[in-house]
Amino acid sequence: MAVLPYYAHPGPGTGSLPPRASFESDRPEVRLDGSWGFRWSPSIAQSAADPVNELFPDTVAVPGHWMLDAANGPLVLGEQNRFGSPWYTNVQYPFPLDPPFVPDANGTGDYLRKFDLQGTALAEAGAMEAVLLRFEGVESTFKVWLNGVELGDASGSRLTHEFDATGYLQPTGNRLVVRVHQFSAASYLEDQDQWWLPGIIRPVTLVGQPRRGIRNLLAETGYDAGTGTLTLRAEAAPEAYPLTAEIVELGLRVQLSSPEPHTVAVEGADPWTAETPRLYELSVQSPGERARVRVGFRTVEATGGRLLVNGVPVRLKGVNRHEFNPRTGRAVTEEFSRAELESMKRHNINAIRTSHYPPASHLLDLADELGFWVIDECDLETHGFVFTEWQDNPADSPLWAGALMDRIQRTWTRDANHPSIIMFSLGNESGTGRNLAAMANWLRTADPGRPIHYEGDRTCEYTDVYSRMYPTVQECRSIAAGNPIPGMEPAAAARVASKPFLLCEYAHAMGNGPGGLAAYDELMETYPRFAGGFVWEWKDHGLAAYTSDGRDAVAYGGDFREPVHDGNFVLDGLAFADGTPSPGLVELAKVFEPFRVAVGEHTVGVTNRQDFAGSDGYDFAWEVRDGEGKVLAGGSLALPGVGARDHLEVPLPPEAVDAMALPPASGAALRVSVHASGPLAWAAPGHCVAWGQRVLADAPGVEAGSGESKPGHNAGGTLHLGPNGLLETLSGIPLAGPVLLPWRAPTDNDRGTIEPNRELRTEQPEGFDWDGYAGTAPGPVTALADHWEAARLDRLSRRTDDLQRPDGSTAAVTHRYAPPSGKGGFSVSLEWTAHSDGLILDARVASLTDWGFPLARLGLEFTLPAELIADAAAVRWLGLGPGEAYPDSRSAQHWAVHELPAAALGTRYPRPQENGRRGNVRWLEAGLSDGRRLRVELLQAPPEAGFTLLPYSAAELAAAAHDAELPPSSHWHLVLDAGAHGLGSRSCGIDVLPEDTYSDVSARLRIRLAVLGNTMEGNREP
Repeated sequence: MAVLPYYAHPGPGTGSLPPRASFESDRPEVRLDGSWGFRWSPSIAQSAADPVNELFPDTVAVPGHWMLDAANGPLVLGEQNRFGSPWYTNVQYPFPLDPPFVPDANGTGDYLRKFDLQGTALAEAGAMEAVLLRFEGVESTFKVWLNGVELGDASGSRLTHEFDATGYLQPTGNRLVVRVHQFSAASYLEDQDQWWLPGIIRPVTLVGQPRRGIRNLLAETGYDAGTGTLTLRAEAAPEAYPLTAEIVELGLRVQLSSPEPHTVAVEGADPWTAETPRLYELSVQSPGERARVRVGFRTVEATGGRLLVNGVPVRLKGVNRHEFNPRTGRAVTEEFSRAELESMKRHNINAIRTSHYPPASHLLDLADELGFWVIDECDLETHGFVFTEWQDNPADSPLWAGALMDRIQRTWTRDANHPSIIMFSLGNESGTGRNLAAMANWLRTADPGRPIHYEGDRTCEYTDVYSRMYPTVQECRSIAAGNPIPGMEPAAAARVASKPFLLCEYAHAMGNGPGGLAAYDELMETYPRFAGGFVWEWKDHGLAAYTSDGRDAVAYGGDFREPVHDGNFVLDGLAFADGTPSPGLVELAKVFEPFRVAVGEHTVGVTNRQDFAGSDGYDFAWEVRDGEGKVLAGGSLALPGVGARDHLEVPLPPEAVDAMALPPASGAALRVSVHASGPLAWAAPGHCVAWGQRVLADAPGVEAGSGESKPGHNAGGTLHLGPNGLLETLSGIPLAGPVLLPWRAPTDNDRGTIEPNRELRTEQPEGFDWDGYAGTAPGPVTALADHWEAARLDRLSRRTDDLQRPDGSTAAVTHRYAPPSGKGGFSVSLEWTAHSDGLILDARVASLTDWGFPLARLGLEFTLPAELIADAAAVRWLGLGPGEAYPDSRSAQHWAVHELPAAALGTRYPRPQENGRRGNVRWLEAGLSDGRRLRVELLQAPPEAGFTLLPYSAAELAAAAHDAELPPSSHWHLVLDAGAHGLGSRSCGIDVLPEDTYSDVSARLRIRLAVLGNTMEGNREP
């Protein structure tokens, strides 16, 4: 190959020093973060030939991305910025597959940092053995000059690189120049389902290396039968030895006479686990430096088909985490990361996969401290080579061998000291090949104590766990049970069967979802081989932006006129971009809860689902509420300690048993909850981690009265129907409807399709579904939303078939709903009866068509003018809540009387879609602007009946590309449904489980509508 410029060279770069571990020290350091001079060029050819002496007309912040810097101007949907704009792709590269080359149109940023050493910790730089210039992350490839001297170049955007600055520094007037390219040969290794955002994204530091100081420090720990082990490797100049290593708290003091490994037994140490993250400070002293690192004692093994920590099988209840701030991108602070991890802990998440690169080093410090199991992933993904059927894939090409080996070595060496890391991962979605095998071999030699992960090694030739993405529940059950994988060679199948089973990605959390979390969790708890999994993913990557008229917006792929992009696939998190939990995260917290509480008639069963910790530190409380929300009784539940993985059954207190003796139609429930006794590192005292409930009696509703007026109900008994037999007013309020609504604004999962998994499937055994319930068709499977659109369920026309109005208190009408240019449709019959305590509507819906696919729901929609219900108006209901409930996402909701402001009933997804459904509802009330309340009672309905109350129609939600583009609300839309379709995670994962699809073709809802007020006069019809 001809000599290539550094930015097109497939190697790791030149001039950077071998990697070192991350550890604290009293060595002198000078941070160079802050405001840097900046010059941007749209291509390398247009950049200055000599960047050292060029002009730098702008300033940008370091760490940061130049595209997100204030100097680049605000991000506006549909507009480009002066330094270029963000670009999002998932699999496809944003440039031709022409490795290792990239196009000429390649944004290039030149940075300048002027600094003096006088007055800093490095004022006497000449007294140092060396001074190193450390970059902790630069996207993508960069070159460095210090005072006109080229120090070198490097690639690996989320890897640490150090350059030797010794002899090139001056007391004053230092000029550090860094040239950064948006795309480079390294970009072929970083196709990681995220925004392509160049810049110096992590800190830049001058590091003094004292004479007779400590050059590197690696601490490996183990734990067995109450005894810890510590193996130290400390590199220093020969004259610096012996070194003294101490853990004062444990009374440990040893001498290190050489850089060779030194192992000691550590008596009295408590083990480190994610549930009990016990850390000890280890110090290593040389004549010139004192280094410190926090250690935790634990042993990790993948043996006998189990993932063991300290000899105990563990279950990883995890999420995949990209580093992302909606305003600063991948430039994140320790405070920002701490807030994220504390939120994870509050939602019962115990594991993190650092997809798909090593995180900022502070993240791992926090994981050690707060307690997480971590899979630390190498900075590697070549997913776009799938379009060439992996031809020339860097994972198998000798051309890239050096770069891939450099990446795993830098990943491991920086992070090896962290006890939270229980596995290292070679990368993500890079096919397979000799370079990955070589990386695994190096890693196994360097760190034989940690298992190696890589999902692409489908037969576990060089990895220690069998890792999969998005398999169906049926497939997971079969694998976890140890059944051979269909079509796999016997030797490979046996090798796979000997490994722990792990889902590195499952339950794609895009938009409204994911559904089906509980089904996976049940399998993880049932089968010891099933070591757990990681939901994709922790949070949305929506960028903070504006519409052209200045409204706040959340941007996704295509919003900046990218020639190719992957749309809102970047919005696939359990939390929104600003960290706000989505309904999916609330559901996950319940599914992952550390205790299962089962409330019986006379007892409470508590199962401790933790692997190490007991129930000490938690309080158990009980409470009984009636069907109107009144607390009837409550108190503490005395409970002996429940050990890890133990189950305990205790009697209910007599007061609770007495409170349960209620009339059958009360709608009451007994709830037992588990709370933190005191403050936690990540939550305040009283934080609820788990709960269980027993509904004492359903509330089926009450039949209409004899006609006599009831206090507080409307006295008017006249029907106000239009010529089509639909309601126009109720007690003077313009309540219109109902109209049939068998459709919903498609969720991202409704829009998703599943490509059959040809790469894995060689046969389709009976009852074994490779394709996410998508069938076995040879091509892509049509999305459910496409079926709805083809059937035109969003454009039904209504015809009045029969209208009977015998008197002013009863009426009946039959409507036919059919799509344009279609036959069949639906028949809807409405029977109205006016009573003194409201209107009774008996509605029956029947499908006249065999649709061949699930419907979104069978719902009846009423509308009210927007001004009739204020955003802050109270809405109360008896049913599941307080959050949303769909058939496959309702574990987190409990039966009670709930109350929320009307505006809080919806979820503002960045790309609008179906949201806000409450399930298993028996009645609801909404406060009106005149002080009265609209009450709706479901007198007869399926148990799973629900409602939504939103200021937008399904059609308005479906038409808007961004939340900021929704029109001003003109009406509230109240939808009562007999049932709904589940959510699934078909945007990337599996479809809705068969038992959670909506397959009904007929429904009946018997409803009472009334307006409640303080006086009879105020409730009369005009």
